Amino acid sequence: MFSSYMENISLKVANGNSIRFWKDLWVGNTSLESLFPTLFNIICDKEEMPSEVLARKAVLLQWNFKFRRNMFDWEKETLTELYTLLDESGVANSDGNGQDRLIWQGCDSGKFTGKDFRIGVITDVEQAMCKLCSSDLESLDHTFIHACMLGTPGQTPYRGGVGNG
Repeated sequence: MFSSYMENISLKVANGNSIRFWKDLWVGNTSLESLFPTLFNIICDKEEMPSEVLARKAVLLQWNFKFRRNMFDWEKETLTELYTLLDESGVANSDGNGQDRLIWQGCDSGKFTGKDFRIGVITDVEQAMCKLCSSDLESLDHTFIHACMLGTPGQTPYRGGVGNG
């Protein structure tokens, strides 16, 4: 289920201080490390943040990467592809203020709820079955009000202290 959760989140860059530029999924569904392995191999700081490589000077924005060595011509073409992707991502349109955010793609509001997760992600009925009794779909009502708490379907749920049933 964790992988289903991870597939439905994205990162939104604001100030760029808490997202790892190369390793996190903030431009599309693939890390820049995976999309541009050649550049990643020659970059000096593999843990840098967007705020560390994006220079904001008045209205001019510039990406400043530090590589371990001079680039070959074919690597420069790859760098141009990276610049194009970054321009299309819209991150340069951010004003650089505010906190970076985690966005839930399972609903329009962008805010995570358990209900949206169940509706939008869990499509396999086996995944949605109650883990305690396996007799019904998992829900708060089923888990805490119905008999699955006792492990015996159809019985009244446990109430009271030890020895009281």
